[in-house]
Amino acid sequence: MTDPEYTKKEWIEILNVRLDGTPKEAALYYGLEILPRLMYCLQNSRHSCDLCSRYFEDLNRMTFQIPIWMKDNDPQMKLYQQLIEDVGKHLRDTHRVIPRGMILSRYIVASLGAGALIALAAAYFLSISDMTGMIMLGIVGGIIIGWVTGKIREAVLNKQNRIF
Repeated sequence: MTDPEYTKKEWIEILNVRLDGTPKEAALYYGLEILPRLMYCLQNSRHSCDLCSRYFEDLNRMTFQIPIWMKDNDPQMKLYQQLIEDVGKHLRDTHRVIPRGMILSRYIVASLGAGALIALAAAYFLSISDMTGMIMLGIVGGIIIGWVTGKIREAVLNKQNRIF
Protein backbone atom coordinates (compact mmCIF):
# COMPACT_ATOMS: atom_id res chain seq x y z
CA MET A 1 0.00 0.00 0.00
CA THR A 2 1.40 3.39 -0.93
CA ASP A 3 1.08 6.50 1.13
CA PRO A 4 -1.19 9.20 -0.27
CA GLU A 5 0.36 12.16 -2.04
CA TYR A 6 -0.52 15.51 -0.45
CA THR A 7 -0.36 19.05 -1.80
CA LYS A 8 1.52 21.80 0.03
CA LYS A 9 -1.77 23.13 1.37
CA GLU A 10 -2.71 19.68 2.68
CA TRP A 11 0.69 19.34 4.35
CA ILE A 12 0.10 22.66 6.11
CA GLU A 13 -3.21 21.38 7.46
CA ILE A 14 -1.76 17.98 8.46
CA LEU A 15 1.19 19.52 10.26
CA ASN A 16 -1.01 22.13 11.96
CA VAL A 17 -2.95 19.25 13.52
CA ARG A 18 0.16 17.25 14.42
CA LEU A 19 2.00 20.24 15.87
CA ASP A 20 -1.00 21.68 17.70
CA GLY A 21 0.00 23.01 21.10
CA THR A 22 3.56 23.79 20.06
CA PRO A 23 4.62 27.15 21.53
CA LYS A 24 4.96 29.78 18.79
CA GLU A 25 8.42 30.85 19.98
CA ALA A 26 9.66 27.27 19.88
CA ALA A 27 8.15 26.75 16.43
CA LEU A 28 10.05 29.78 15.15
CA TYR A 29 13.26 28.73 16.90
CA TYR A 30 13.18 25.22 15.44
CA GLY A 31 12.08 26.38 11.98
CA LEU A 32 8.84 24.40 11.90
CA GLU A 33 7.36 26.76 9.28
CA ILE A 34 9.56 25.11 6.65
CA LEU A 35 8.19 21.63 7.35
CA PRO A 36 5.17 21.68 4.97
CA ARG A 37 7.31 22.74 2.01
CA LEU A 38 10.06 20.31 3.00
CA MET A 39 7.64 17.38 3.40
CA TYR A 40 6.08 18.15 0.02
CA CYS A 41 9.51 18.32 -1.64
CA LEU A 42 10.66 15.05 -0.05
CA GLN A 43 7.35 13.39 -0.88
CA ASN A 44 7.86 14.22 -4.55
CA SER A 45 11.51 13.07 -4.56
CA ARG A 46 11.10 9.90 -2.50
CA HIS A 47 10.14 7.73 -5.49
CA SER A 48 13.37 8.48 -7.34
CA CYS A 49 15.80 8.85 -4.40
CA ASP A 50 16.24 6.33 -1.59
CA LEU A 51 17.75 8.91 0.73
CA CYS A 52 14.80 11.28 0.21
CA SER A 53 12.48 8.39 0.95
CA ARG A 54 14.30 7.67 4.23
CA TYR A 55 14.35 11.35 5.17
CA PHE A 56 10.64 11.61 4.39
CA GLU A 57 9.77 8.64 6.60
CA ASP A 58 11.97 9.90 9.46
CA LEU A 59 10.53 13.41 9.36
CA ASN A 60 6.98 12.12 8.99
CA ARG A 61 7.45 10.00 12.13
CA MET A 62 9.09 12.86 14.04
CA THR A 63 6.24 15.29 13.38
CA PHE A 64 4.02 13.27 15.72
CA GLN A 65 6.57 13.59 18.55
CA ILE A 66 7.84 17.17 18.17
CA PRO A 67 5.25 18.84 20.45
CA ILE A 68 6.02 16.34 23.23
CA TRP A 69 9.77 16.77 22.77
CA MET A 70 9.44 20.55 22.93
CA LYS A 71 7.36 20.52 26.10
CA ASP A 72 9.78 18.15 27.82
CA ASN A 73 12.87 19.85 26.41
CA ASP A 74 13.86 16.42 25.09
CA PRO A 75 17.32 15.86 23.56
CA GLN A 76 15.51 14.35 20.57
CA MET A 77 15.06 17.90 19.29
CA LYS A 78 18.77 17.95 18.52
CA LEU A 79 18.26 14.89 16.30
CA TYR A 80 15.40 16.70 14.58
CA GLN A 81 17.58 19.76 13.97
CA GLN A 82 20.40 17.57 12.63
CA LEU A 83 17.96 15.77 10.34
CA ILE A 84 16.65 19.07 8.94
CA GLU A 85 20.23 20.18 8.32
CA ASP A 86 21.10 16.89 6.60
CA VAL A 87 17.97 17.07 4.43
CA GLY A 88 18.83 20.63 3.39
CA LYS A 89 22.39 19.62 2.45
CA HIS A 90 21.15 16.59 0.54
CA LEU A 91 18.57 18.58 -1.40
CA ARG A 92 21.09 21.29 -2.20
CA ASP A 93 23.98 18.99 -3.16
CA THR A 94 22.13 16.13 -4.85
CA HIS A 95 18.97 17.65 -6.28
CA ARG A 96 20.12 21.30 -6.49
CA VAL A 97 16.99 22.42 -4.62
CA ILE A 98 17.17 25.25 -2.10
CA PRO A 99 14.75 26.83 0.38
CA ARG A 100 12.71 29.84 -0.70
CA GLY A 101 14.29 33.08 0.45
CA MET A 102 17.89 31.85 0.63
CA ILE A 103 18.94 33.27 -2.75
CA LEU A 104 17.07 36.51 -2.05
CA SER A 105 18.85 37.02 1.27
CA ARG A 106 22.25 36.26 -0.25
CA TYR A 107 21.71 38.72 -3.09
CA ILE A 108 20.58 41.41 -0.65
CA VAL A 109 23.58 40.98 1.63
CA ALA A 110 26.06 40.89 -1.25
CA SER A 111 24.64 43.95 -2.96
CA LEU A 112 24.33 45.81 0.36
CA GLY A 113 28.08 45.37 0.87
CA ALA A 114 28.86 46.22 -2.74
CA GLY A 115 26.67 49.33 -2.58
CA ALA A 116 28.40 50.51 0.58
CA LEU A 117 31.86 49.97 -0.93
CA ILE A 118 30.96 51.69 -4.20
CA ALA A 119 29.47 54.64 -2.32
CA LEU A 120 32.55 54.84 -0.08
CA ALA A 121 34.85 54.85 -3.13
CA ALA A 122 32.68 57.44 -4.89
CA ALA A 123 32.65 59.69 -1.81
CA TYR A 124 36.42 59.41 -1.49
CA PHE A 125 37.28 60.01 -5.14
CA LEU A 126 34.67 62.72 -5.67
CA SER A 127 35.66 64.46 -2.41
CA ILE A 128 32.11 64.43 -1.05
CA SER A 129 32.09 65.87 2.45
CA ASP A 130 29.06 63.90 3.69
CA MET A 131 30.69 60.46 3.72
CA THR A 132 28.06 58.95 6.03
CA GLY A 133 25.17 60.09 3.87
CA MET A 134 26.85 58.74 0.76
CA ILE A 135 27.46 55.35 2.38
CA MET A 136 23.85 55.17 3.56
CA LEU A 137 22.71 55.99 0.03
CA GLY A 138 24.91 53.18 -1.28
CA ILE A 139 23.52 50.75 1.29
CA VAL A 140 19.91 51.59 0.41
CA GLY A 141 20.66 51.37 -3.30
CA GLY A 142 22.41 48.04 -2.76
CA ILE A 143 19.48 46.63 -0.82
CA ILE A 144 17.04 47.65 -3.56
CA ILE A 145 19.21 46.23 -6.33
CA GLY A 146 19.78 43.01 -4.35
CA TRP A 147 16.08 42.58 -3.66
CA VAL A 148 15.14 43.05 -7.33
CA THR A 149 17.87 40.76 -8.68
CA GLY A 150 17.22 38.18 -5.94
CA LYS A 151 13.50 38.11 -6.75
CA ILE A 152 14.26 37.66 -10.44
CA ARG A 153 16.72 34.84 -9.72
CA GLU A 154 14.28 33.08 -7.38
CA ALA A 155 11.53 33.35 -10.01
CA VAL A 156 13.82 31.64 -12.53
CA LEU A 157 14.73 28.89 -10.04
CA ASN A 158 11.07 28.49 -9.09
CA LYS A 159 10.14 27.88 -12.74
CA GLN A 160 12.85 25.20 -12.82
CA ASN A 161 11.34 23.61 -9.65
CA ARG A 162 14.58 24.16 -7.77
CA ILE A 163 13.01 26.00 -4.81
CA PHE A 164 11.02 24.48 -2.00
